[in-house]
Amino acid sequence: MTDRASATIQIGGAIRSELIEPLIDAIAGDHGMLDWVGTAVDASHIVDGATL
Repeated sequence: MTDRASATIQIGGAIRSELIEPLIDAIAGDHGMLDWVGTAVDASHIVDGATL
């Protein structure tokens, strides 16, 4: 049995800056990663005008 699964979440529009930290905390709380290698999500991955 695997302990990970691939998922894509698409949220349209811009996110207010005060919601970025709670979003990252929620992703980290669920052990969400950017890729299969296990790169954790952090604020440095958020680039204005780009997708995460």
